[in-house]
Amino acid sequence: DYIAGLFEVDEFWLDTVAVPLRPNVVLLGNLFRDQLDRYGELDTILERWHGAVQELEGLGSEFVACADDPGIAWVLRDINPAKITWYGCTADAVNIGSLPHAADSDSCRRCGEQLSYSAVYLGHLGDWSCKACGFERPELSFSLTQFQSKGPREIELTIENELDTVHLRLPLPGVYNAYNAMAAWVTASQLGCDPDATKQVFQAKAAAFGRGEQLAVDGANVQLLLVKNPTGANEVVRALASAPGGITIQFVLNDRIADGRDVSWIWDADFEGLAAKTDLLVCSGSRADEAALRFLYAGVPSDRIKVIGESRAGLRAAAVEAREVWVLPTYTAMLELRAALTREGAVEKVV
Repeated sequence: DYIAGLFEVDEFWLDTVAVPLRPNVVLLGNLFRDQLDRYGELDTILERWHGAVQELEGLGSEFVACADDPGIAWVLRDINPAKITWYGCTADAVNIGSLPHAADSDSCRRCGEQLSYSAVYLGHLGDWSCKACGFERPELSFSLTQFQSKGPREIELTIENELDTVHLRLPLPGVYNAYNAMAAWVTASQLGCDPDATKQVFQAKAAAFGRGEQLAVDGANVQLLLVKNPTGANEVVRALASAPGGITIQFVLNDRIADGRDVSWIWDADFEGLAAKTDLLVCSGSRADEAALRFLYAGVPSDRIKVIGESRAGLRAAAVEAREVWVLPTYTAMLELRAALTREGAVEKVV
């Protein structure tokens, strides 16, 4: 019998978990600044990953990797190119033109000089190169060639390689989910999965567990969009910007260990992009007051901001005002809110 296992590993523990497992394929998607008080800067994690991939190559592992992230290319710099399948974006519709102010990679990790970008797709992901030393985005085996947002709840994308073209329509928002879908598609391909069966799974799969999950609560259509770092928050802002008309948001900010004690990251996220669209903002969580202050500075009028610390009560207040509520929680905030809704029978318990 054939036994398969799929493991999602916290970035700081890749070496500890992956090396003993001796996986056939290792997917390295991207790496963004997250929970600095726990993990430190990206350089710390990238160095650990560099050591891990060398061990994994020796154990026979192959790699699927995002070429658009300069850090990932640097991590795999010493690996046999024949063991790496690179994927990335070439869709003009995704190009935001320049690096956002909170981008995590703007200098070459090989020589330290400034990177040049001919296109920027998400955070520091893009078509990059270093004119000083020649380090550049690896050649793509799989490309995201087309992307279209169908509002903040659905996307269409096209993935191409030299042998095939696949069109996918997914009940998920944002460019970041297009990258996730492409990573999963390429990994399935490398594992030899049937493309037609894989496509059927993609098309039928609904968002789950706070990452685009849709719920009917208090007479409102509620969508949970996890946010926990500047890049992720910016992509949620980008997705919500495509919503027609004004929107109602609940932002739930906690500062527990799994969220990161330091919540200063909210000042690096570009919440200004939501100011003009926000009809009502309810701020909840253990740092609700700071969240409210951040959105006030972002340009949301004070008379549109409510502070209701308890997340379930905050959601109830938001649902009274609108038929659609976009809930943006940090990690423990999402767990707490889902637990409250599970007790009420609004969502199924996740074991």
